[in-house]
Amino acid sequence: MTSMMPFSKFSRLFLSLFVSIHLLAPIAQAGDVDSTKGLLKNANAANNKAAFDTILKMALDTWPTKKERLLNAAIAVNPEWVSANNLQELDMIKKAKAEAEAASRARGIIYYLDPVLWNTKIELGAGSSTGDTDEKAVAAGMSFHRKFGTKWEHDLNLNFDYASSEGDATRQQFETQYEALWYAWDDLFMVNYTELSLDRFSGYDYQLLENIGLGYKVFETERHTLRLEAGPGVRFSKVKAIEATDTTPFMPSVMDTEYLGRLSANYKLQISESMVFQDKISTTVGEETTTFANRAEFSAKLNSHLTGKVSLDIGYDSNPPVGTSAWDTATRITLVYGF
Repeated sequence: MTSMMPFSKFSRLFLSLFVSIHLLAPIAQAGDVDSTKGLLKNANAANNKAAFDTILKMALDTWPTKKERLLNAAIAVNPEWVSANNLQELDMIKKAKAEAEAASRARGIIYYLDPVLWNTKIELGAGSSTGDTDEKAVAAGMSFHRKFGTKWEHDLNLNFDYASSEGDATRQQFETQYEALWYAWDDLFMVNYTELSLDRFSGYDYQLLENIGLGYKVFETERHTLRLEAGPGVRFSKVKAIEATDTTPFMPSVMDTEYLGRLSANYKLQISESMVFQDKISTTVGEETTTFANRAEFSAKLNSHLTGKVSLDIGYDSNPPVGTSAWDTATRITLVYGF
């Protein structure tokens, strides 16, 4: 019996190493916290603490900037297998973040206006459009995204498109969307969405949409997220006056208020560390009008501040003003500067 002990220990060590190598093989390819958590779950299910420790150490060494999320993932799988040193390190990270947040808040009004904290992005580029107009265009925009604690999230987007042909403007559009999310529950949240559109060639002087509702986070991982929203709303529109011609009579400007329901989906895919695909789809169903809007974006990070982006917008209005198209599309190629 005594002569078998060294071999038994060696066997267990070899088996643990063999399992660890096979569990760790996908980690270099997957490259995110969620895949690491999956490997930790496999080790935990096999009751293999050696593999668990090895996977966690390798992940922490590979992605030091994701240390907090990795340790939280390990704790979620098996808190008893997370070492005291790792727990102490996690506590230090949380304390450092709390101190940094307190120091930032001490700046007063600057805390609420800091463009870095708002993840401010400015973009400029060229594009083409079809539908009511068919011209080359210049595109500019700004976006802001910020979370306040774990409960509040804010998004503000401003976009401007302009095109001209032979000195005459053929496209002049300004749009802004603001969305506030309140996470009252883990995956369920309340949403307030506001959209303003000023499109010179749409047949409207302006359109203003206000929507409140509930949203559900279907999934949120390191690789991709999907969010759904639904709720009632109201749209205020001012239809442009149409001057009389030989074939059409004069039509005065009209104010219109329409109650509606709005559905939307927001999907984001992290293709790699530098490449992201995002698709936002929304539809409104009103008493007289049904609309559909889709924006698909592909972005690639060029350096720490610059990102190249290609986007496609598709819009549909089932009841457009006289003389305008039901469908409208716009493609943009822009360079984005992030603070």
